[in-house]
Amino acid sequence: MKSKETIAPSGTNESNILKPVNEKDLNKWEKALDDSNLNCYVPEGKLQLLFSDEDKKLILSQGSLNKDSISYLSQKNAIAVRSLNNGYVWSEIFSKINFNRKTVTELGPGTSPVLDIALGFLKYNGKLIKVDYSEYAETNEQLLKQHFDVQKLVLDIVKETDKLPKTDMFTMNHFWDDLYMGLWSADNNMDYFGYAINKIEENNKFWEQAINKKNKYLPEITKLIDKLSQKVNKNGFVIMRSFPSGFETHFNQTKRINFTFEITNFAVEEFLRNKFKQIPIDLNKINGPVGSKYPNSFFVLQKKLK
Repeated sequence: MKSKETIAPSGTNESNILKPVNEKDLNKWEKALDDSNLNCYVPEGKLQLLFSDEDKKLILSQGSLNKDSISYLSQKNAIAVRSLNNGYVWSEIFSKINFNRKTVTELGPGTSPVLDIALGFLKYNGKLIKVDYSEYAETNEQLLKQHFDVQKLVLDIVKETDKLPKTDMFTMNHFWDDLYMGLWSADNNMDYFGYAINKIEENNKFWEQAINKKNKYLPEITKLIDKLSQKVNKNGFVIMRSFPSGFETHFNQTKRINFTFEITNFAVEEFLRNKFKQIPIDLNKINGPVGSKYPNSFFVLQKKLK
């Protein structure tokens, strides 16, 4: 496995917010993403916890992605090298908070196996609840040697929040942009996730239209966070990650990225208003490749005891 880590792109942990990006920032970030897509930084011993030698060889032999294809965003095939790296960084984040949660609830996982991988690296033996609006999450984890229970809930996180069980931790990996577009596309009778990403020109157009409606949808996010906060057990956590995806980066979607950062920063403030405290995380001290550690991309929030 690769062990050398590259120098982080511009940005520091001096303030715990996501900062606006420009095209130059994205060009630098894309190089870090390319590295994380091709080279595995996970220690061999951790890989052996989850994968057979045959499956590990299959994953690590994957070539570079076709970045001009929309599938760069929405691959549904075998676990990618970047998923291993991202899972490793998540596991390192968990370790920093003395992770011992009995129940972890992942909101909007889609096809991503990142949390499954992270928990596997930690030899987790609790329960992972994966919540999404459809059966879309039925992929990828078949290769993993799981040592914990996985429950899948199909529900509308916004309209059916009350159906969520209480949890020791909510995790949200690149969550708020999908939720926001879900709100907008529902109002426009559109299957954004099935249709609107077919062409980059259409994708940009729909995002511009959606951003113009933020005065309508941000209050809905506030209401959702109020409800989600009540679902977290005392001393429990909310951990969020937001970063420019490979697709967004390759096509220089600065407006979309900066708005996603705005939503994420807004969500952090709303959780703090709901009696959470922020646990500072210095990503420069976290093991893993730079392409999995965009500056200030992780937000660790803990519910106060009183």
